[in-house]
Amino acid sequence: MRIAFFTDMFLPQVNGVVTAIVEMAKELADLGHHVYIIAPKFSDAPEFAYPNITVKRCTSVTVPVYENIKTALFNRMILKFVRDSKIDVVHFHTPITLGLQAIMTAKILNLPLVGTFHGFFMHPEYLKHAKMNYQVIHRLAWKYSNLFYNRCDLVTCPSLGTKNELIENNCKRPILIVPYGIDLTVFDNAKARAVRKSLGGGKLVLHVGRIAHEKNIPYLLECFALAVKKVPEAKLVVVGDGPQLRNVRAKAKSLNLSGNVVFTGMMEHSKLVKSGIFAACDIFVTASTTETG
Repeated sequence: MRIAFFTDMFLPQVNGVVTAIVEMAKELADLGHHVYIIAPKFSDAPEFAYPNITVKRCTSVTVPVYENIKTALFNRMILKFVRDSKIDVVHFHTPITLGLQAIMTAKILNLPLVGTFHGFFMHPEYLKHAKMNYQVIHRLAWKYSNLFYNRCDLVTCPSLGTKNELIENNCKRPILIVPYGIDLTVFDNAKARAVRKSLGGGKLVLHVGRIAHEKNIPYLLECFALAVKKVPEAKLVVVGDGPQLRNVRAKAKSLNLSGNVVFTGMMEHSKLVKSGIFAACDIFVTASTTETG
């Protein structure tokens, strides 16, 4: 089949949604399908290349309320691109402008429409980015979500919990659970011992993710401070970057954890899985309440 992915999030952005989209596209391509990824244009970024995957970039603008997020401008040439590419299925991954263009394109060309629900953007922790974390906005955000997903022939999501929440909030379309797979063959832990040594040893706790409100890292630091009282040599390794980095650093300092928290900065997925950091650490933790997986 020829499948068109419409997504406002794609490389060179680094986040879980982008990783999920890339891996899904690669798996479909490996099965013999051709995937066309329609995504925002970034300046001076090397293009993603993979057999049976074509990337079509659209003129885009930056979203001011969330760091490093762009959304594509409406482009009538997308309809022509989909028609000329003889697309069989339209599949959107973000309920933003490209999601809307996916819906319009599918309806005009009478093509099956699939929408994947990747994140609870209507939850208060996400709404904090726009300073809109109010109950009325929370309800309106669910209505906004349903404007997209209730126009699909099929909705996919990665877990039963997410499916149940979609149903509870009036998503009326058929929902299929498609878990995010993990390709264990891409991991290389040869450097694990050296990484552990560079981190100073001790009990190492790993957190990987954007440093943003929805990841609830200040709460994680409060919990970790209690652990350090019992295990003074424990270290929390925080891999990632994001809009709340400065606040999280300040929180660690206020809890007297400066010597127990290591901020590595952002690591691209391809480098992260070969860094050895997963095997170097003793346990992985997350305090996020907004994950779909």
